[in-house]
Amino acid sequence: MSRLLSISRPTLYRWLQHLETSGSTTPQPRRPPPQPAKIKDWHKFKEFVDSHGDKTKKKLAQL
Repeated sequence: MSRLLSISRPTLYRWLQHLETSGSTTPQPRRPPPQPAKIKDWHKFKEFVDSHGDKTKKKLAQL
């Protein structure tokens, strides 16, 4: 069967295992969903950065 599809046997076995466990033939998602932004209030953050504009990112992180 793998020769007919031009895929390796391990790939065929993975596909069959996915079909048995999920009952679906759709491909698995490749990447995790995006993480929510850690900064909730962008206006407040911009004011903070503007008030400490002379500091580096490293020094801002320490504040």
